[in-house]
Amino acid sequence: MIVRILIERVGSGQRGEFWQATHDGIVIVKSSRTPEHDAARELRAMGISGTMETRHAGSAIVSMRMDIAAAADRTVVESERYGPKFARFQPFTLTQRAA
Repeated sequence: MIVRILIERVGSGQRGEFWQATHDGIVIVKSSRTPEHDAARELRAMGISGTMETRHAGSAIVSMRMDIAAAADRTVVESERYGPKFARFQPFTLTQRAA
């Protein structure tokens, strides 16, 4: 099954742009710097599996295609020493969220 996700820019900050992800007209990710991976985690939580295709608002071109289960376990990280790369996703702890 192919799940279609619409990605739309909703803002920007010091660390980059923020994006919203919509599935079947419903916002599943409100604001994220890595909307594809966050959308995959939301889809997995809803019990949806298979292939996910993302498109940017106003475009008919598929921008990314990925397996939902694999994408849900990954995220994108970058630092001053290296550019963007995929890494294992680890949710923030309550202590990290409060900081």
